Amino acid sequence: MKRTFWLVLVCGLLAGALGGCTPKPTPEQLQNLSGACAEADDAERAVESAQRRQNAAESRLAQKRRTLQERQGYLGQVRMNLEAAQGTE
Repeated sequence: MKRTFWLVLVCGLLAGALGGCTPKPTPEQLQNLSGACAEADDAERAVESAQRRQNAAESRLAQKRRTLQERQGYLGQVRMNLEAAQGTE
């Protein structure tokens, strides 16, 4: 049992030593990664800006729809009053 444990441990250590660690990134790879991160940050800022513009536009649209509803209601009242006035003549 102890021998099997030691055999597995030694084989594991040898496999790890032969496999080695992952290679370090080159300066070019680090520069590419840095550039990709900067592009991602720019894209996130662009998305946030677009979302703010969309929210503002939706708010303006909602206000305009409320105004339209009010004016359509007023127009309906005017038409009813006009029909009532023409009916009494």
